[in-house]
Amino acid sequence: MGIDTHDVRGYVEPVLELWTRLLSQVQSHRRILMAAGYYSDDLADVFLRYEEMVVFCKTATEKQLAGIELNAEEYEWLRWFGAKVERWTLDILSLDQNIPIYDRRYDGQTYDSTLTMKDVWLKSWYQVTGPDRDLACVADVANSGELCLEEAVGHLDEVYIVVPIGGELRMTRGAVFSYMNFNMPLITA
Repeated sequence: MGIDTHDVRGYVEPVLELWTRLLSQVQSHRRILMAAGYYSDDLADVFLRYEEMVVFCKTATEKQLAGIELNAEEYEWLRWFGAKVERWTLDILSLDQNIPIYDRRYDGQTYDSTLTMKDVWLKSWYQVTGPDRDLACVADVANSGELCLEEAVGHLDEVYIVVPIGGELRMTRGAVFSYMNFNMPLITA
């Protein structure tokens, strides 16, 4: 049996408490930034799109938990969700449009290598470099004696899950953080 590529349907992980709390945080952060005078038109657009994505996920979760089928427009919205998140992320990184660029200038005889700030409007995720592009993160969480406990999330792993969509069980693919913890020697200065 082949896959009908015209009938690709997504699924929102139905954790209603997550979407409810996330929506509350978005609204709280907006109020805080407005009160502090940091809420620009560009930032308002970013917040509006983020809130729209969170509201969509919350609504989809409520429907899924109630056994109500998402409609064709919602499935199409969900189909392009990753692209929406990518565009939103690029817009956040571009808010000040002032990206550090390693610039090599040649005056005819020598190169002058300097790190400068340059206005850049990010058009693709491939333009993002450094820590903004990598999800991996390690943190010291506890120490005892001569050991330090490190916890880390690594790169994303693929996960396959069977979920109910349209009254039948379907195989879906998604991503989860890899997780690890390990002991390291405690280094003191």
